[in-house]
Amino acid sequence: MDDLILDLDFSGVTKPSMGGGISYPPRDYYIGTVKEYKTFEDEGKGKRLYAYIQTEKGIISDNFRIGQEIDMQRLAGHLIAVGVDPRKVLGAKGAVPFHKFVGKKLHIFYTPPLLQPNGQRIEGSYPKTKYYTAEEWKAAKEAGKVEEEEQENKEKVEPIKEQTKTVAKDVVKEAAPNAAPDPAGTDDWLS
Repeated sequence: MDDLILDLDFSGVTKPSMGGGISYPPRDYYIGTVKEYKTFEDEGKGKRLYAYIQTEKGIISDNFRIGQEIDMQRLAGHLIAVGVDPRKVLGAKGAVPFHKFVGKKLHIFYTPPLLQPNGQRIEGSYPKTKYYTAEEWKAAKEAGKVEEEEQENKEKVEPIKEQTKTVAKDVVKEAAPNAAPDPAGTDDWLS
């Protein structure tokens, strides 16, 4: 990278802003475009590759520690998602021309890190990016919609269950007004 020198005027600034930072897109399925790749030395842990992915909700960055098994598995998923033939990745060894993948579309599911009320990432919480082929992504997204609908239905059913328990208690009291009370004071049989 060339030297970067900017003429800046801070004369109207009376205090720094220490907040803000990175914004994180919401948890969702995205079709993104690879904007760029960069590598950095990771404080004595080797090289780390960063992938920057443009989505309709913002830029997602993902990183991979080169040589670390779990990260290499995720990186293989990333490469397959951008269209690399799995036979060139899985079990293979060689030079990978990342510059050829800039501008390529890929399918992902992104989960942001847990955030504090001020939008800052909670220490120890990290974003997660899951990579898919186009077909896998479509199926996963449809399955996700089914799960969301099931959750919505469950939320609608729970109040009905509670109403049913209340009605059942009233029916039992009316049907057997002289029956002995439940010694434990509970109606476990309704659960």
